Amino acid sequence: MADGATPLWDAVEYQTKIFYANVEENEKFTGPPRPELDEAWANVTEGHLILLNETGVGQLGQSLEEAVNLGGAYFALPEYYHQMHCLDIVRRFIWREHYSDFVFFQTSEEAIKGHLDHCLDLLRQVVMCTADVGLIVYYWEGVDRLPQAKFATEHMCRNLDRINDWVLENKWEDEQAIDPLAPHMAMSSRK
Repeated sequence: MADGATPLWDAVEYQTKIFYANVEENEKFTGPPRPELDEAWANVTEGHLILLNETGVGQLGQSLEEAVNLGGAYFALPEYYHQMHCLDIVRRFIWREHYSDFVFFQTSEEAIKGHLDHCLDLLRQVVMCTADVGLIVYYWEGVDRLPQAKFATEHMCRNLDRINDWVLENKWEDEQAIDPLAPHMAMSSRK
């Protein structure tokens, strides 16, 4: 698929960001379960279905044969939401006792591990695809003068606010009738 094949490329704009790899800098998304943490994750994992026309599906190199058709429009979910869903599944699995009532954990142990394998492998592919070329510099620290990595590094990122705005402007209005990630969960429970 060439850049520009998806209508979402219209929303792509780049910005410089600093990544902070220490937990204290990212406490909004890290640490033990708490309402603020769950709210922060919900805000970045809530997927929205958009509708594509036949041409849009064709430009993605996808078949129309089995695609969900709603009056000539076809459902699509931006990959970002699926990837964040996978990260959230792994996060919740780490704190599984706290999230024991989470629907994902109501399936068999085999299905849970199959879903986790799917998520970890998807995220591996994403990291390898983007192949971040940012560099982490090491500095001498402490009385023992041990090399320590400085994880505050600069990166060129897509402006997520702009992408989310585009998705919200183009989302399927009746999406509350279907959870965009539910078919994914049902599929992975069959593994």
